[in-house]
Amino acid sequence: MQLRLKLLGLWACVVVLMAASCSPDTQSAQFVAQHPIVYGLTLQPSGFDPHRNASSELGIVLRQVYDTLVYRNPENDEIVPGLAQSWTISDDGMTYTFVLRQGVTFQDGSPFNAQAVATNLDRITNPETASQRAVFMLGPYAQYEIVDEYTIRLLLSEPYTPLLDSLSQVYLGIASPASFDAVSVDRYQFHQVGTGPFSFVEYIPGDRLVLRRNTAYNWGPSFYRVATDASVDEITFRFFTDPPTRSLALESGEAQVMGELPPIDARTLSGNSTLQIVPVGVPGQPFQFLINMNRFPTDTLGVRRALIVGTNRNAIVDAVYQRFSPVAWGPLTAGTLYYNRELTGVYAHDTAQAQALLQEAG
Repeated sequence: MQLRLKLLGLWACVVVLMAASCSPDTQSAQFVAQHPIVYGLTLQPSGFDPHRNASSELGIVLRQVYDTLVYRNPENDEIVPGLAQSWTISDDGMTYTFVLRQGVTFQDGSPFNAQAVATNLDRITNPETASQRAVFMLGPYAQYEIVDEYTIRLLLSEPYTPLLDSLSQVYLGIASPASFDAVSVDRYQFHQVGTGPFSFVEYIPGDRLVLRRNTAYNWGPSFYRVATDASVDEITFRFFTDPPTRSLALESGEAQVMGELPPIDARTLSGNSTLQIVPVGVPGQPFQFLINMNRFPTDTLGVRRALIVGTNRNAIVDAVYQRFSPVAWGPLTAGTLYYNRELTGVYAHDTAQAQALLQEAG
């Protein structure tokens, strides 16, 4: 058995935005959409199929192209309508009935309806698709029933409380069935067609991915802002796999947004008035060490407790993460749904207590 020693509630994304104005009288860095923008990613993608990929960073790209049946409102964590305008859950928790939004079209002009949702579910659960994250997120999903053109039921083999949250994730985004027919499973990695606010334009391996605003889009969730003439027309995602190049790209104006920076670089750039540093919380598990509970000396509870209270997590956050990360007090980061804030301060750093525990353990 292993025990996990939590160290940092890691904020994996330290986002940097270029200010709208670089004039000498600028009092503060305020990001305003430019027509287009360049967004820096830290990875070199091998494809963009939401049903096959598991990368959290690629989710930023995919969210522009795809809508989901429901959304989680980032302001209050409530599940709100997406492509499904309403839903009901049976008393036994095993049947979810979704009434779909009408008047929605995919970026290729084909209609969105219950059959489109069904085709996506068939694709995700088909072993030939080799789905990673998406099929896992469906949990005990068993089958669907098409009630009518805009109503579909999802039947489960057992109750599954996280289903709505799963359906809000872009890895279960709804793609155009017509696009599946147009290309092979492997080619769809580079032929993305959804109902989202941006359309897939081109992908140049090793260089860029270009998305263009979907001017027909008017069915986003309630917390989306309505597009105006000031909205972003085009997003170019560039790939900066070498960390030092990210800061240079921002300072030179090559990129307006960088999705992630090393903390030391973020601290350096925080003194640049033309840039705005925005720490972004990432839900899930924090960075942690695993302790083997079956081997000496960590097979003793007192030793394990001594390791936990003897670790100065605040000092690590200050020195390594430049104070851009909060301390982790439990098995989940503070940005995770249902995070228990009462854990704050549990097993706080106490050198004297750690020494006493070790002496007691012998």
